Amino acid sequence: MKIDIVKIKAFAIPMGLFVASVVLYVVGGRILIDQIKATREKIARLEKETSVFEEKVSILQDFSATSSNYINIVSTALPDQNAGITFISQIKRGTQLVPVVISNINAGSPLAEEELSKAQINFDVDGSLAEVMNFVQYVSSVSPLSRIEKIRINQTATAARATVTASVFWASFPEKLPDITQPIDQLSADEQTMLADLAKRVQPVFLRFTPTVTTPRADPFNL
Repeated sequence: MKIDIVKIKAFAIPMGLFVASVVLYVVGGRILIDQIKATREKIARLEKETSVFEEKVSILQDFSATSSNYINIVSTALPDQNAGITFISQIKRGTQLVPVVISNINAGSPLAEEELSKAQINFDVDGSLAEVMNFVQYVSSVSPLSRIEKIRINQTATAARATVTASVFWASFPEKLPDITQPIDQLSADEQTMLADLAKRVQPVFLRFTPTVTTPRADPFNL
């Protein structure tokens, strides 16, 4: 049988073009499908991040009314710098509330304790036994946070003296903020209770001095 080369070529060329078209269609379709999947994943990720942002905005808006007060309360209870001077100020202020006499106030050197720093404050309290005990209770209720480490009471028939050793604490503020896409956790019931307890503590009084406005002095040679 004689093979017609011309007819074979005439058939092979369209077939080759058809096969090439199929291959390009399959490959191109696969690329297009991958692009569609990647685009859908990106859209889903953006929708999730948008949802997180909206949740953060909602939480921050609800919290903004009280956040300033909470920040002051927490930063006063556990400041970022040595709290010894503030604590001593609170001790002296307590004599206006409880009629006792404070003496021999002494502040120790700062000590590092894991993530906290502390300093020991020693002082004597003189008064009646009831007044001395009331004052020690007052000291335990002030901000910044402190802990009574040791107390020794000497008592006579009419008076008492307490020699007190207390530790006052402070810690550095966080230096790294969470990622902007990370959801904000709502305060737990325990955290809300802790904030309420901190708010009940005796807050220190910080004096603010406003600058005085000076008037220009008259030139005595141009009177």
